[in-house]
Amino acid sequence: MFSETPNYYPKVRALTKSLYVDDIIDTNHPVVMEAISRLSEQEQFDRTFRIRRAIHLHMKHERLSREEWTKPEEDRKYLWPIIEAICKERDERSLMDKLSSTSELRSQMKSFLEKKA
Repeated sequence: MFSETPNYYPKVRALTKSLYVDDIIDTNHPVVMEAISRLSEQEQFDRTFRIRRAIHLHMKHERLSREEWTKPEEDRKYLWPIIEAICKERDERSLMDKLSSTSELRSQMKSFLEKKA
């Protein structure tokens, strides 16, 4: 459904704007929107700050000084584990729905056969 890093170039560009790689995940997908809503207020604030700063720098055609860039060891996946958990929850929910509909069908068939007998 998702790929963690679609290609290398946006990742490098993000680091020069002091973004985390998870900051550049497309937010138009419902799973990503739900994952963002599950972040703590502080994480949401920090994410918004990083994105707004990057947009501001981009509009001014500027970069942060090299010392302010996000270093690869500082880059952390804060959103991706939540996205994976949401996908797993949805898969489990779908499976449970299928199982419950199957068990309902079985009970209906059983009662139907009992009435016929």
